[in-house]
Amino acid sequence: MPQELGRRAHANTHLTNTILIGAGGHAKVICEILEQTKYRLIGYAALDECDWLDLKRYDDNTPIADATVEAFVMGIGGVNPYELSRRLGVYHQWQERGVAPINVSHPTAVVSKTAQLNEGVCVLAGAVLQPGASIGAATIINTRAIVEHDALVGDGVHIAPGAIVLAEAQIGASAMISAQATILPRAVVPPGTFVRAGELYPASKTTVTKDA
Repeated sequence: MPQELGRRAHANTHLTNTILIGAGGHAKVICEILEQTKYRLIGYAALDECDWLDLKRYDDNTPIADATVEAFVMGIGGVNPYELSRRLGVYHQWQERGVAPINVSHPTAVVSKTAQLNEGVCVLAGAVLQPGASIGAATIINTRAIVEHDALVGDGVHIAPGAIVLAEAQIGASAMISAQATILPRAVVPPGTFVRAGELYPASKTTVTKDA
C-alpha cells in the first residue's frame, strides 16, 4: 500500500538524512530505491500534504533551518522540455539553500565504472549506462533506458523508459527523449528538444557516419 511505503522509508535507519523534493508518482519510485541505500528519508518538500508519505512536510518556499537535513533527492518528474526546465530550476534552488543533492541508482541498473554521473542523477530499474557515457546533473535515466558508450547527456534531461541513446550522441539540457525513442550514433539533440515516443532521431540515416 502507498501509505506503507512512506512508513518503511521513515523507518530506514541508514546514515544520511535526506529530504524528497516532490511527492507525485516519480517520487514513489525514488522512495523504493532509497529503501535499499545508505540514505534515510526524513521528510518531503511539497506545497500540499501527501497522503502516501508518513513523513514531515517542508514548505517548498521556505529555507531549510533543520540541521538534521543533510541531502536532497529529486522526486519530481517531467515529460516535456518545459516541465524539465522548471524541474532543473527547482534543483538549483535547493542547491542554493546549501543542501547537497544525491544520486540514486536502482540495484538492477548497470552503470559502467567509467561512466560519469553528475549530482542529482536518478538511474531507474534495468537502465544501462555504458563505458564513457556522461550524464548531466538532475537527469533521469528511466526504466530500461540505455545510454551507449561515450554519449553525452546534458543537465535536466529525461531519457524515458526503453529509450536508447546510441554511441557518441549528444543530448542538450532539458531535452525529453520519450519512451522507446532511439537517438542515432553521433546525433546532436539541441537543448529543449522533444523527441516523440518511438521516434528515430534524426529521421534521415544519411547523417550517420559511424556505427554504435
